[in-house]
Amino acid sequence: METDNCEIYRSTNESLIAIQKGLNPSEGDNIYAILGSGDQTFMMLEKGANVLGIDRNKSQVKYVKDRISALKRGRIEDFIVEKDLRKTKASYSLNFKSRNSYIAEMNLDELKRNLGNLKLIVADISKKNLNFSVFNKVYLSNALQFNLNVLKDLTQKFSQGTLFYFASPRYRGPLKIEDPCFFKRNRELSEEASSFENSWISNIFVKN
Repeated sequence: METDNCEIYRSTNESLIAIQKGLNPSEGDNIYAILGSGDQTFMMLEKGANVLGIDRNKSQVKYVKDRISALKRGRIEDFIVEKDLRKTKASYSLNFKSRNSYIAEMNLDELKRNLGNLKLIVADISKKNLNFSVFNKVYLSNALQFNLNVLKDLTQKFSQGTLFYFASPRYRGPLKIEDPCFFKRNRELSEEASSFENSWISNIFVKN
């Protein structure tokens, strides 16, 4: 179901370095990604990956398109959207500080060259008429972590060996979704990525 919610995410409160370590986005990858603020998608594009950014909030997708337009026109401050650390929860302040530094130091020339690798759509993440088999990596942030039935139904659409990245609140601990019929946790990648997180736990799973 599409929405047009005026409340939008303007910057991620996850660690971009953690996501990079967990997914290792690279040239030739096809990544299915929750869009949100676009920060995660821009990181993946900078590394050369092909990304389908999906969000059911029309305003969120427009916000990301506006950031892309600002980048193309050289309005770098409007693209970076530096997070005001004075207005953040203490639990997220380190991640926002890291996020500001990462975006500010991003190779924008490389990112601009790779913008053609991006496709944006307004849809629910379980959109019916997509060919999910073309994706080898999936970034779902903290979506569906409390609805495992929907999550399992979605993941069945992807090919065996697909790498999934989920974020779970640190106070809740790692996601307990390991199931021999669906997922196997990559503990090494999960632990490495989580070591760069301050507010979340990185959960990396491989589709069985």
